[in-house]
Amino acid sequence: MIEESPQEFTDQSDEKFVLDKDQIESILLEAQQISPAEKTKLDELIVTANHKIAIEFSAITSPIPDSEMTKKFVFIDKDTMNELENAWAPHSDTNRSYANKEDVSGRAFLHDGQFVIELPFSTEFWGNLTDENKDTLIEDNGTEQNAKYMVQNALNLNVILHEGTHLYQLPIETNTELYLLRETQANWAEKQFTNEAERVSRLDSDKKGSFYQNLIDKYGKPNVHEYALTGNIQDDPWITFDIDSEFTGEVVKDLFPNLKNA
Repeated sequence: MIEESPQEFTDQSDEKFVLDKDQIESILLEAQQISPAEKTKLDELIVTANHKIAIEFSAITSPIPDSEMTKKFVFIDKDTMNELENAWAPHSDTNRSYANKEDVSGRAFLHDGQFVIELPFSTEFWGNLTDENKDTLIEDNGTEQNAKYMVQNALNLNVILHEGTHLYQLPIETNTELYLLRETQANWAEKQFTNEAERVSRLDSDKKGSFYQNLIDKYGKPNVHEYALTGNIQDDPWITFDIDSEFTGEVVKDLFPNLKNA
């Protein structure tokens, strides 16, 4: 199943780098592990997700053009993903990463060129479902093939919404609390921008998304969104301390049990 899509942030040393447009396009050509037809389908999901994310955050940040957003997603296999992570993941003492990366389906690199590497789901995931789940999905979607495509699209859209939200977050240095806030915002987007009938629910993601919603209810959506996206709240910067205080040790352990270096 999809797991948390971790990000690791660089410090301000000379070790960090930024990839320009030509370099990213070169990576796309060399690392892309899907057919043109599959890329077209995934691009459609990216555009759909981008419109929803852009509208939600329009009062805080400018939209990313669809043509630019589709180029930010590099669809690869697991071996290539591991190679890119090992090559590009920064090595500063501010890293936050996950102890188990085996089930990670995507990673957003904000400092390093602002792009995403992602493992696309296929209809083969159908074999991981229980017979009861399959029967329900077939009944809801008419045929087994329709049900397979529904699950495939739902899984891919989950990751695209999550990582697409990260791409709207400014590439700034973060403390642990802001890092975790940004993760819960991305989990919130997965559920917020998907109809329940077209979504694959995950207990861990739903819990994080619900926590973010509770912050919205307590501090106001504009404030929480602005802090998560920009690292600051212009009208009342002191609220950031209150939001940070919500991430107690108990909360972090509950929401992010697999997180290290936090």
